[in-house]
Amino acid sequence: MALRKEKERDMIPCDGLPARLPGTPKRILFHMGKELGMDTPFGGGKALAEGMNLSPRRGQEVASRLPRRMFMTDYGSGTPHGMTVFNGMLIFARGTGLFATDDGVTVRTLGSVSDTDKSFIIFGERLYMSPDKLYLERDAMPKPVELDTGVIPGAQFSGNTLRLPSGYNWTDLGFGVGDCVRVVNADDSEPAPEGYYRIVKLHAGTATMAQSFPSTYTSNARFLRTVPDLTACCVCGDRVYGIAGRSIHVSAAGSATDFYRRSTGDGSHAVTIAGGTEGNFTALSPWQGYVVFFKSDRICKLLGSRADSFTLQDRQGVGVPAALAKTLCAVGDAIYYASEGSVWRYRGQEPEWICSLGGISVTGGCGGTDGRAYYLSMD
Repeated sequence: MALRKEKERDMIPCDGLPARLPGTPKRILFHMGKELGMDTPFGGGKALAEGMNLSPRRGQEVASRLPRRMFMTDYGSGTPHGMTVFNGMLIFARGTGLFATDDGVTVRTLGSVSDTDKSFIIFGERLYMSPDKLYLERDAMPKPVELDTGVIPGAQFSGNTLRLPSGYNWTDLGFGVGDCVRVVNADDSEPAPEGYYRIVKLHAGTATMAQSFPSTYTSNARFLRTVPDLTACCVCGDRVYGIAGRSIHVSAAGSATDFYRRSTGDGSHAVTIAGGTEGNFTALSPWQGYVVFFKSDRICKLLGSRADSFTLQDRQGVGVPAALAKTLCAVGDAIYYASEGSVWRYRGQEPEWICSLGGISVTGGCGGTDGRAYYLSMD
């Protein structure tokens, strides 16, 4: 057994340590021999230290780390609903407020949100937040994902070009390149070509679409940007994957808002996949280049890179209850989660039992990682 300094990486023999190290009393008991996978016993036996800022690491060692510190004091009121880091800022939701800080001292109120737990994903240069359907850019001001222009008179559809009348600008309306625009008829005078069209180029009031319109029209129409009501989502490769009930929603390649445009001939389109067996999906996580989906008693893998060849492999196993969905976390070559009173590890086959939660009754929890270890907090 040895103690490793965080910076110098020098190995200090345990025999050279005093019986007690300064810090908050916390007894660390070590048992020598083969229980720890060691070939020979180590000196010092049971009384290594009562120390501060020590963490177990892989292998037979304890490593010192930098002391924890308080980043900021309690802020806001209500139930905490989630936090993430975006562009060097801590973004967090509490109660009905959304807040941001970069120093833990000055806190900005970004806006009002629903009083529900949040799911955050980063796609490109945007931070998306569910279930509120908001996104943040570098200015950290929330903007709506869903848009409705209302009726715009005299929109011109020709080839793969859509021109708005004078005074309208696509960017001012909130649309951008990569968005999927839903065209809806406003009246029956000259019907617009209803459907979903992806923007590939924008200039003022002119949008170039990925596909052509079936004919030439001048119509009164509404233009919408809509996304499914997702209970959870993640990013894998250049797509967003989400779950809603028994369905899996996959965005078109390269877009976080294109969930409805169908076959394009190159497999890059969006797709919705039925979950097959009974029960709603509860959680999902990217892993080993594809996405793993969980129900309370099933585990599903979505294989393939093209929307026209996705295959959902479904098998029974210890899944993730909805109340414990946030305990799911990918660490290294495995996915860890809490279920059925224990912690489990999934590595592509049958889930492996890791440890018991000690028989405690839990109503929720949250898991996370620093890139090396799995951390779990239970309610």
